[in-house]
Parts: sequence; C-alpha cells; structure tokens
Amino acid sequence: MTLSTKTSLLLILALALALRLIWGLLVAVDPVSDQGAYDTFARTLLTAGVHGWSASEPSAYWAAGTAFLYAGAYWIFGAGGTAVLATNLVLTAIIIPAGFRLAANWFGARAGLTAALLLALWPTLIFFTTTINSELPFIALCFAGLCLWDGQARHRMAWPLTGLIWGAALMVRPVILLLPIGLAFARVMRQGLRGWPGVPQTLVLMFLMLAVTEPWANRNEVVMGSDARISTNFGPNLWMGNNPDSTGGYMELPADVHDMTEAERDRTLKDRAYAYMRSDPLVTAKRTAAKFLQLHERETIGIAWNENSIRSTFGAAAITPLKLLATGYWFLLMGGALAGFVMLCFRDGPWRALWHPSLACWGYFSLLHAVVVVEDRYHLPGGVFFALLAACFFEALFRRAPLTRAIPEDRRNGADMP
Repeated sequence: MTLSTKTSLLLILALALALRLIWGLLVAVDPVSDQGAYDTFARTLLTAGVHGWSASEPSAYWAAGTAFLYAGAYWIFGAGGTAVLATNLVLTAIIIPAGFRLAANWFGARAGLTAALLLALWPTLIFFTTTINSELPFIALCFAGLCLWDGQARHRMAWPLTGLIWGAALMVRPVILLLPIGLAFARVMRQGLRGWPGVPQTLVLMFLMLAVTEPWANRNEVVMGSDARISTNFGPNLWMGNNPDSTGGYMELPADVHDMTEAERDRTLKDRAYAYMRSDPLVTAKRTAAKFLQLHERETIGIAWNENSIRSTFGAAAITPLKLLATGYWFLLMGGALAGFVMLCFRDGPWRALWHPSLACWGYFSLLHAVVVVEDRYHLPGGVFFALLAACFFEALFRRAPLTRAIPEDRRNGADMP
C-alpha cells in the first residue's frame, strides 16, 4: 500500500519530534557560551522587563528576538529545560513542513518528502533541541517567509505576511536584512524581464521588515545611545574577521575597548575593520574566500554546546563519535547538494540553475558571513538549503528518474499533494 504524501509527511514529522524528544529526555539543557547570555537575558526580561544582564544593565549586544522567544517559553513553562525543549519542538514542527513545501514546489512532492526526512534526521538539528539558540527560530522564520514569498502569485497577502515574518527573523539574526534584494536580483537573473514585477514589491517587503524592528531601534537609541537598529555586535564581529591577526573566527576583543560602552565599542571596531579592509582590497578578498571555505569545513557546534551534559549521560568517549557523526552528515548533505545542483543544471540549464532560490539563499547567507566572521554554526542558515538540493538528488537516485519539474508559481503552496 502506498502512503499519501500528507500521511508520509506526518510520519516524518512524528519521527523528527520523537528523535528530538528522546534526545531531550537523555541530555539536560546546560547553557554555555552564547546560550548563557540568551538565558540570562530571557530571565531578566521575564523578571524585570529589561533585555540585559540585569535590571540595571541593559544590553543590545545580541539581537533580542531569541531572548524574547525563550522568555515567553519561560513564562509559560517556567525557566529551565522544559521550556527550552518545548520551544525547540515547536520550531521543529514549523521547519519540517516548511522545508517539505519549499522542496516540493521546486523539485516535486517526492523530493519534498526526502527533504523533510533529511531535516528530520540531521544530527545537529537534533542536538540543538537541548540548546538555547538563534538558529532554529531563524530557520523556522526564514523558511515560513520563503514559503509565502515563493507562492506569492497565488496568495494576495503573501508579500505583507512575508515582510512581517522576516521582520521577526530580523530581530533574531540581522543577516536576513538584504535577503529580499538578493532574491529579487536572483529572480531577475533567472527569469529576465518576467522577474521585474517583483522588484517594487521587494521594496514594500523590506519596508515592512524595518517597520517591525523600528520600536527596537528607538529603544537602542534611547537606552543604549546607539544607532544600531538590531544589535551592537556587528562592529566586534566584523573586526574579528578583518584585522591583521584574524583567524577568520572568534577572537578576544582588544584591551583598549573593554571600558567602552557597547555603542562606542561597536563604532570603534567597525571603523577599524573597514579601515583594514580598505587598506588592501586584494588581501580582504583572499581572506573572505578563505573564510567562505572555513565556514563549511565542519559541524560540531551541536556537541560543543551540549558537551557537559553528553559527558554526564554517555561519558567522554561519546564526544568524538558524535562529532564525526554530525560532520559526516554535513558532508553528505554538501555532496548531495552538489549532485542536486548538477541535476538542476540539466533540468533548467546552467544559468537558470545558478540563480535558483535555493542557491541564492545559500550563497547570500554564506557570503555575508564570509565577509564578516565565521564559525561552524554560522553555516546553518544557508546550509539548510543543502538539504533541499540534496533531496532532489537522493530522491531521483533511488527512483532512478529525472528531476521533477517545478510546480508553476501560480499553483505553489496551494497545489494538491498526490
């Protein structure tokens, strides 16, 4: 008996939630690194209504969306691991169906199910169930908005809803700010003159995104004395990736900025980074290319952020195998995505394949991080699109059939599923 697409998707979603629930029951939430800041800020929001280290120490160093999300969960479930687990399960319940819908629109329903399965089994996404992170909420919001953006020809409210959803994503990670422009450019390059009508709509979309963040921008100006719309860590991050001693990743900030305010530190390090980048554009270009490769070289953050709890539950001997599992799966997705791109070239032609939305999103997020600073978790916002591209390859490989044609734009997100 052949299962319907809807039933298959529900089974995959159930599998995804079950795997994450089992992981969450075995591995305790233990906030380390940036998680500690998210946890502290969420607790301070809940108890004092202040986004900061305490009621008297407001901050805008991290984008506030993550802290607000987990503060809401703490209000419902109480501060602790249950709230974190519940939040991340809800986010998974958004990511899996949205990933299916995007892949189904672009590559066919069977590829959509394969994409959902790849997302469900992704070790790092499972490991992140017990972390306080910005990646899962960002991916959920990015995917949800992209589903609407991709089905705009059918849904009249797609553009305004996309703007509001991506405005919320902007509060989680500012890197999404220019995505509408990137997608509009890719559409014009892919479709020629037929892509031009989306350009003015893109401006409306960006206006709505900025409107969502305007209250927070005003707060930063009044409370922090900063002109930063979302966060004050752009300058430090840009400096980490662009200074004479940079390794491309995280590094300690220079001693002479420690006593500055967040706003002063942001402006000072931003100016230093820009000056260094302008001093030798060729070196900057080479460093950016190196960081682009460095961004994709491994995937171990899900273990690093859970290491204490993993040691307590499974012992220290489990750390290396789990890191190998996570990185091996990441390499499998990259290989599958490359093969999927080759298949896309045969289906659509090399030029149109190069500007496909999945490639455009991956390239946009990856290039922006490569310009600024890289860590392995920073590849996740763009890397999730590898799962969609890899799905079209694995599905066609197992079925031994050519890649399915994309669903016409006027039927997307509303097409009947076989």
